[in-house]
Amino acid sequence: MDVRLVRHSSTKRFGTFGELEIGGQILHTVERPWVGNKRMLSCIPEGTYTCKRVNSPKFGATFEVTKVPGRSHILFHAANTSGDLHGCIGLGLALGVVYNKWAVISSRLAIKEFERLTLGWGE
Repeated sequence: MDVRLVRHSSTKRFGTFGELEIGGQILHTVERPWVGNKRMLSCIPEGTYTCKRVNSPKFGATFEVTKVPGRSHILFHAANTSGDLHGCIGLGLALGVVYNKWAVISSRLAIKEFERLTLGWGE
């Protein structure tokens, strides 16, 4: 199944925001701002990537975005603001403000929905 991430806004201060279209559902995304694809500091470049199911010691069962030039260990996981991330993609159920920063909200619930939508993929 294809998953599509469409970014709609990005600022140096608040990060990069978009929508993840998966199984007819929309989850909101937050990433770091674009900083030349620098490891742990930047969102990944636009493109088509393959994701594989992994079991992260820190985040549990999730997916890793693979074959990103010069990058590895790019995971989908719970995060509200771009400051909660080190190059990964955070998921939320809606857009909002957390601690006076643009954010995705209900991130842990979004991760549960992501797990439900991807149940059985890559196994």
